Amino acid sequence: MPTKKLLKTNSFLVLLFVILTISFAAGCLSEKATTTTVTNSRDVACVAISSDGSKMVYGKLIGSEINLYLRDVSATATGEIALTYDSSENVCVRGGISGTKVVFSSNKSGTHRIYSLTTDNTTSVELVSDPAYDLLDVAFSKSGQSIVFCGIDRAKTTVSQIYMTDADGQNLKIITSSESLKRKPTVSADGKIVLFQKKVNEHWALYYVDISKNDGIESKFLDQTDSNLDAFDPEFLASGAQTTSGVEEIVFIHGQAGVSVSIERRTFAYQQSRLIRDFSNSYYFIQPSAAGTTNALLYLQKLNSARFYVWKTDLNGSISTQITF
Repeated sequence: MPTKKLLKTNSFLVLLFVILTISFAAGCLSEKATTTTVTNSRDVACVAISSDGSKMVYGKLIGSEINLYLRDVSATATGEIALTYDSSENVCVRGGISGTKVVFSSNKSGTHRIYSLTTDNTTSVELVSDPAYDLLDVAFSKSGQSIVFCGIDRAKTTVSQIYMTDADGQNLKIITSSESLKRKPTVSADGKIVLFQKKVNEHWALYYVDISKNDGIESKFLDQTDSNLDAFDPEFLASGAQTTSGVEEIVFIHGQAGVSVSIERRTFAYQQSRLIRDFSNSYYFIQPSAAGTTNALLYLQKLNSARFYVWKTDLNGSISTQITF
Protein backbone atom coordinates (compact mmCIF):
# COMPACT_ATOMS: atom_id res chain seq x y z
CA MET A 1 0.00 0.00 0.00
CA PRO A 2 1.49 3.40 -0.97
CA THR A 3 2.47 5.66 1.90
CA LYS A 4 0.22 8.70 2.32
CA LYS A 5 2.41 11.81 2.81
CA LEU A 6 1.34 14.77 4.90
CA LEU A 7 1.22 18.19 3.23
CA LYS A 8 3.55 20.69 4.88
CA THR A 9 1.96 24.05 5.69
CA ASN A 10 3.11 27.17 7.51
CA SER A 11 0.47 26.51 10.15
CA PHE A 12 1.72 23.00 10.91
CA LEU A 13 4.32 23.25 13.73
CA VAL A 14 4.57 21.63 17.16
CA LEU A 15 6.24 19.84 19.98
CA LEU A 16 7.43 16.23 20.10
CA PHE A 17 5.36 14.69 22.86
CA VAL A 18 7.00 12.50 25.51
CA ILE A 19 4.66 9.64 26.38
CA LEU A 20 3.66 9.73 30.05
CA THR A 21 6.51 12.21 30.71
CA ILE A 22 9.05 9.38 30.37
CA SER A 23 11.81 9.39 27.72
CA PHE A 24 12.03 5.90 26.24
CA ALA A 25 15.37 4.85 24.77
CA ALA A 26 15.51 3.58 21.18
CA GLY A 27 15.60 -0.16 20.61
CA CYS A 28 14.48 -2.91 18.27
CA LEU A 29 12.91 -6.33 18.54
CA SER A 30 12.92 -8.74 15.64
CA GLU A 31 9.42 -9.24 14.21
CA LYS A 32 7.93 -12.72 14.67
CA ALA A 33 5.81 -14.52 12.14
CA THR A 34 2.86 -15.27 14.46
CA THR A 35 1.35 -13.90 17.63
CA THR A 36 2.57 -15.25 20.96
CA THR A 37 0.83 -15.50 24.31
CA VAL A 38 2.78 -13.64 27.00
CA THR A 39 2.41 -13.72 30.76
CA ASN A 40 4.80 -11.06 32.10
CA SER A 41 3.31 -7.69 33.02
CA ARG A 42 5.14 -4.36 32.97
CA ASP A 43 4.47 -0.63 33.11
CA VAL A 44 1.45 0.18 30.92
CA ALA A 45 1.92 3.18 28.62
CA CYS A 46 -1.49 3.47 26.89
CA VAL A 47 -4.86 1.72 26.69
CA ALA A 48 -7.91 1.50 24.42
CA ILE A 49 -11.15 -0.44 24.98
CA SER A 50 -13.43 -1.97 22.36
CA SER A 51 -16.87 -0.45 21.83
CA ASP A 52 -18.59 -3.46 23.42
CA GLY A 53 -16.32 -3.27 26.48
CA SER A 54 -15.03 -6.84 26.10
CA LYS A 55 -11.45 -6.34 24.86
CA MET A 56 -8.60 -3.91 25.43
CA VAL A 57 -5.43 -3.05 23.55
CA TYR A 58 -2.60 -1.53 25.55
CA GLY A 59 1.06 -0.62 25.22
CA LYS A 60 3.43 -2.25 27.68
CA LEU A 61 6.92 -1.06 28.51
CA ILE A 62 9.41 -3.94 28.69
CA GLY A 63 13.00 -2.75 28.88
CA SER A 64 13.24 0.10 26.37
CA GLU A 65 10.43 -1.24 24.17
CA ILE A 66 6.71 -0.43 24.07
CA ASN A 67 4.65 -2.98 22.18
CA LEU A 68 0.89 -3.52 21.91
CA TYR A 69 -1.04 -6.38 23.49
CA LEU A 70 -4.63 -7.61 23.23
CA ARG A 71 -6.59 -9.02 26.16
CA ASP A 72 -10.15 -9.64 27.25
CA VAL A 73 -11.00 -7.02 29.87
CA SER A 74 -12.32 -9.74 32.17
CA ALA A 75 -9.30 -12.06 31.70
CA THR A 76 -6.20 -12.46 33.83
CA ALA A 77 -2.71 -11.35 32.83
CA THR A 78 -2.08 -14.76 31.26
CA GLY A 79 -4.58 -13.94 28.52
CA GLU A 80 -2.37 -11.37 26.80
CA ILE A 81 -1.66 -11.73 23.07
CA ALA A 82 1.18 -9.73 21.50
CA LEU A 83 0.11 -7.59 18.52
CA THR A 84 3.44 -5.87 17.77
CA TYR A 85 7.07 -6.86 18.32
CA ASP A 86 9.03 -4.37 16.29
CA SER A 87 9.47 -0.93 17.83
CA SER A 88 10.79 1.08 20.75
CA GLU A 89 7.44 2.87 20.91
CA ASN A 90 4.00 1.71 19.71
CA VAL A 91 1.15 3.84 21.03
CA CYS A 92 -2.60 3.10 20.91
CA VAL A 93 -4.79 5.69 22.65
CA ARG A 94 -8.46 5.73 23.63
CA GLY A 95 -10.55 5.34 20.49
CA GLY A 96 -7.91 3.13 18.86
CA ILE A 97 -10.16 0.05 18.39
CA SER A 98 -13.10 -0.37 16.02
CA GLY A 99 -14.40 -3.92 15.69
CA THR A 100 -11.34 -6.06 14.90
CA LYS A 101 -9.36 -3.07 13.58
CA VAL A 102 -6.65 -1.34 15.61
CA VAL A 103 -4.95 1.95 14.69
CA PHE A 104 -1.79 3.09 16.41
CA SER A 105 1.28 5.28 16.13
CA SER A 106 4.76 3.76 15.91
CA ASN A 107 8.27 5.15 15.58
CA LYS A 108 9.76 1.93 14.18
CA SER A 109 10.81 3.86 11.05
CA GLY A 110 12.45 6.70 12.98
CA THR A 111 9.43 9.01 13.12
CA HIS A 112 5.94 8.35 14.47
CA ARG A 113 3.67 7.16 11.67
CA ILE A 114 0.10 5.87 11.65
CA TYR A 115 -0.43 2.13 11.18
CA SER A 116 -3.32 -0.31 11.31
CA LEU A 117 -3.71 -4.03 11.96
CA THR A 118 -6.50 -6.40 12.89
CA THR A 119 -6.75 -8.52 16.01
CA ASP A 120 -6.70 -11.68 13.87
CA ASN A 121 -3.93 -10.52 11.48
CA THR A 122 -1.17 -8.59 13.19
CA THR A 123 0.74 -7.66 10.03
CA SER A 124 0.70 -3.87 10.28
CA VAL A 125 -0.11 -1.57 7.34
CA GLU A 126 1.25 1.97 7.17
CA LEU A 127 -1.59 4.47 6.67
CA VAL A 128 -0.07 7.96 6.95
CA SER A 129 3.51 9.22 7.24
CA ASP A 130 5.90 12.08 6.66
CA PRO A 131 9.54 11.94 7.84
CA ALA A 132 9.37 15.60 8.97
CA TYR A 133 6.44 15.02 11.31
CA ASP A 134 5.46 12.83 14.26
CA LEU A 135 1.86 11.61 13.99
CA LEU A 136 0.21 10.75 17.33
CA ASP A 137 -3.11 10.36 19.17
CA VAL A 138 -4.86 8.46 16.36
CA ALA A 139 -8.49 7.51 17.09
CA PHE A 140 -11.40 6.10 15.11
CA SER A 141 -14.63 7.95 14.57
CA LYS A 142 -17.56 6.13 16.20
CA SER A 143 -18.63 4.75 12.79
CA GLY A 144 -15.13 3.37 12.19
CA GLN A 145 -15.14 4.98 8.73
CA SER A 146 -12.50 7.65 9.49
CA ILE A 147 -9.61 8.41 11.82
CA VAL A 148 -8.33 11.61 13.45
CA PHE A 149 -4.84 12.36 14.76
CA CYS A 150 -2.44 15.20 15.50
CA GLY A 151 0.66 16.02 13.44
CA ILE A 152 3.85 17.31 15.03
CA ASP A 153 6.62 19.17 13.20
CA ARG A 154 9.88 17.67 14.44
CA ALA A 155 11.70 20.98 13.87
CA LYS A 156 9.23 23.19 15.82
CA THR A 157 7.76 23.25 19.32
CA THR A 158 4.75 25.57 19.45
CA VAL A 159 2.01 24.68 16.92
CA SER A 160 0.19 21.57 15.70
CA GLN A 161 -2.86 20.73 13.62
CA ILE A 162 -5.53 18.03 13.80
CA TYR A 163 -5.99 15.82 10.72
CA MET A 164 -8.71 13.50 9.49
CA THR A 165 -8.54 10.73 6.87
CA ASP A 166 -10.62 7.77 5.80
CA ALA A 167 -9.92 4.64 7.86
CA ASP A 168 -7.54 3.44 5.12
CA GLY A 169 -5.47 6.66 5.25
CA GLN A 170 -6.95 8.23 2.12
CA ASN A 171 -8.53 11.69 1.65
CA LEU A 172 -6.27 13.50 4.11
CA LYS A 173 -7.47 16.92 5.29
CA ILE A 174 -6.52 19.46 7.96
CA ILE A 175 -9.52 20.33 10.13
CA THR A 176 -8.02 22.97 12.47
CA SER A 177 -6.47 26.35 11.71
CA SER A 178 -5.02 28.22 14.72
CA GLU A 179 -1.32 28.67 15.51
CA SER A 180 -1.39 26.62 18.72
CA LEU A 181 -0.49 23.27 20.24
CA LYS A 182 -3.35 20.75 19.86
CA ARG A 183 -3.57 17.10 20.98
CA LYS A 184 -5.93 14.13 21.64
CA PRO A 185 -8.78 14.52 19.09
CA THR A 186 -12.06 12.61 19.48
CA VAL A 187 -15.09 12.48 17.14
CA SER A 188 -18.76 12.80 18.13
CA ALA A 189 -21.20 9.97 17.41
CA ASP A 190 -22.85 11.92 14.56
CA GLY A 191 -19.44 12.54 12.96
CA LYS A 192 -19.82 16.34 12.95
CA ILE A 193 -17.75 17.49 15.93
CA VAL A 194 -14.05 16.90 16.64
CA LEU A 195 -13.04 17.81 20.20
CA PHE A 196 -9.39 18.17 21.26
CA GLN A 197 -7.17 19.66 23.96
CA LYS A 198 -5.43 22.92 23.04
CA LYS A 199 -2.70 24.93 24.75
CA VAL A 200 -3.93 28.46 25.56
CA ASN A 201 -1.67 30.87 27.50
CA GLU A 202 0.46 27.94 28.66
CA HIS A 203 -2.55 25.99 29.99
CA TRP A 204 -4.68 23.28 28.42
CA ALA A 205 -8.28 23.93 27.40
CA LEU A 206 -10.83 21.91 25.43
CA TYR A 207 -11.81 23.18 21.97
CA TYR A 208 -13.79 21.74 19.08
CA VAL A 209 -14.42 22.20 15.37
CA ASP A 210 -17.66 21.52 13.50
CA ILE A 211 -16.26 19.66 10.51
CA SER A 212 -19.63 19.73 8.75
CA LYS A 213 -19.00 23.47 8.18
CA ASN A 214 -15.53 22.86 6.73
CA ASP A 215 -14.23 26.22 7.98
CA GLY A 216 -11.58 25.19 10.54
CA ILE A 217 -13.03 27.53 13.20
CA GLU A 218 -11.99 26.39 16.69
CA SER A 219 -14.56 27.05 19.43
CA LYS A 220 -13.96 26.81 23.18
CA PHE A 221 -15.68 24.02 25.11
CA LEU A 222 -13.94 24.20 28.49
CA ASP A 223 -11.23 26.58 29.70
CA GLN A 224 -8.84 25.76 32.51
CA THR A 225 -6.46 28.72 32.72
CA ASP A 226 -5.52 28.23 36.39
CA SER A 227 -4.40 24.61 36.09
CA ASN A 228 -1.07 22.87 35.57
CA LEU A 229 -2.87 19.63 34.62
CA ASP A 230 -0.94 18.18 31.70
CA ALA A 231 -3.76 16.28 29.94
CA PHE A 232 -7.50 16.20 29.36
CA ASP A 233 -7.64 12.96 27.30
CA PRO A 234 -11.20 13.74 26.14
CA GLU A 235 -13.38 11.09 24.54
CA PHE A 236 -16.90 11.31 23.13
CA LEU A 237 -19.23 8.55 24.24
CA ALA A 238 -21.10 6.72 21.49
CA SER A 239 -24.90 6.59 21.35
CA GLY A 240 -25.28 3.61 23.69
CA ALA A 241 -23.55 5.49 26.50
CA GLN A 242 -25.44 8.77 26.18
CA THR A 243 -27.73 10.17 28.84
CA THR A 244 -31.42 9.27 28.77
CA SER A 245 -32.16 12.67 27.27
CA GLY A 246 -30.14 11.68 24.19
CA VAL A 247 -27.53 14.40 24.66
CA GLU A 248 -24.07 13.06 23.89
CA GLU A 249 -21.51 13.15 26.68
CA ILE A 250 -17.74 13.47 26.93
CA VAL A 251 -15.40 11.79 29.43
CA PHE A 252 -12.23 13.68 30.38
CA ILE A 253 -9.74 14.52 33.13
CA HIS A 254 -10.44 17.78 34.93
CA GLY A 255 -8.92 19.82 37.76
CA GLN A 256 -5.57 21.09 38.95
CA ALA A 257 -2.67 18.68 39.33
CA GLY A 258 -1.63 18.23 42.95
CA VAL A 259 -4.77 19.97 44.23
CA SER A 260 -8.04 18.58 42.87
CA VAL A 261 -8.17 16.14 39.96
CA SER A 262 -11.03 13.95 38.74
CA ILE A 263 -12.49 12.02 35.83
CA GLU A 264 -15.72 13.70 34.75
CA ARG A 265 -18.48 13.22 32.20
CA ARG A 266 -20.18 16.25 30.70
CA THR A 267 -22.93 16.80 28.17
CA PHE A 268 -21.57 18.52 25.08
CA ALA A 269 -24.56 20.73 24.32
CA TYR A 270 -25.49 21.93 27.83
CA GLN A 271 -22.21 21.70 29.80
CA GLN A 272 -23.83 19.63 32.55
CA SER A 273 -21.03 17.87 34.43
CA ARG A 274 -21.01 14.72 36.60
CA LEU A 275 -18.14 13.41 38.69
CA ILE A 276 -17.01 9.86 37.85
CA ARG A 277 -14.03 9.51 40.17
CA ASP A 278 -12.04 11.84 42.43
CA PHE A 279 -8.27 11.38 42.34
CA SER A 280 -7.24 14.31 44.52
CA ASN A 281 -5.57 12.04 47.08
CA SER A 282 -4.27 9.42 44.64
CA TYR A 283 -1.09 8.82 42.71
CA TYR A 284 -0.84 10.06 39.15
CA PHE A 285 -3.43 8.78 36.67
CA ILE A 286 -4.10 9.36 32.98
CA GLN A 287 -6.06 8.48 29.85
CA PRO A 288 -9.60 7.36 30.62
CA SER A 289 -10.86 5.15 27.78
CA ALA A 290 -14.60 4.54 27.42
CA ALA A 291 -16.44 1.65 25.78
CA GLY A 292 -18.86 2.98 23.20
CA THR A 293 -21.94 0.87 23.90
CA THR A 294 -21.49 -0.19 27.53
CA ASN A 295 -20.84 1.38 30.91
CA ALA A 296 -17.17 0.28 31.06
CA LEU A 297 -14.33 2.76 31.58
CA LEU A 298 -10.60 2.02 31.75
CA TYR A 299 -7.82 4.32 32.94
CA LEU A 300 -4.15 4.19 33.94
CA GLN A 301 -3.00 4.84 37.49
CA LYS A 302 0.08 4.52 39.66
CA LEU A 303 -0.16 3.19 43.20
CA ASN A 304 2.83 2.78 45.53
CA SER A 305 5.32 2.33 42.72
CA ALA A 306 6.64 4.02 39.62
CA ARG A 307 4.53 1.79 37.35
CA PHE A 308 1.23 2.50 35.64
CA TYR A 309 -1.44 -0.20 35.67
CA VAL A 310 -4.83 -0.50 33.98
CA TRP A 311 -7.88 -0.03 36.19
CA LYS A 312 -11.53 -0.60 35.36
CA THR A 313 -14.57 1.29 36.64
CA ASP A 314 -17.92 2.37 35.18
CA LEU A 315 -19.37 5.72 34.13
CA ASN A 316 -20.62 6.25 37.69
CA GLY A 317 -17.22 5.44 39.22
CA SER A 318 -18.91 3.16 41.73
CA ILE A 319 -16.29 0.38 41.81
CA SER A 320 -12.64 0.56 40.70
CA THR A 321 -10.68 -2.63 40.05
CA GLN A 322 -7.03 -3.06 39.06
CA ILE A 323 -6.87 -5.43 36.04
CA THR A 324 -3.16 -5.48 35.14
CA PHE A 325 -0.41 -6.27 37.63
